[in-house]
Amino acid sequence: MIPPVDAALVLPADVAIAYRVVPGSRRPLRRRRATVQVSLSSPAGESAAGLPEFVLVARPGAGSTPIRPRDPADGTTVLRLSGEELHRAGRVEREIATGACRPPYALRGFLLGGAAASVRLEEPSPATLVVR
Repeated sequence: MIPPVDAALVLPADVAIAYRVVPGSRRPLRRRRATVQVSLSSPAGESAAGLPEFVLVARPGAGSTPIRPRDPADGTTVLRLSGEELHRAGRVEREIATGACRPPYALRGFLLGGAAASVRLEEPSPATLVVR
């Protein structure tokens, strides 16, 4: 039998990045683009420096139900936020610049960079990530 070794386990702070898509208005003369709200949450007093970059990717669909992007290269990047910008603001809201993507399309957020594995990405329901 091997005796237990006294060891301290250090867990990283619970840092999370959450995003939510707010659909645009569909009124005839007042059409407004969809926006995305990205927010950072971390325990009080914890430094959230060195955050990964947040990227929102759109993948157009051929039918009425577009397929979600599987990775950052599986569609068109419609929003890019640096970790530093998110750290300074805490919460950012931006219009989604879809450019060549015509509805319907599916959106999905990804974290990129060396610290991406240590930050939790909180994704909304897939049904709310389809823009029609």
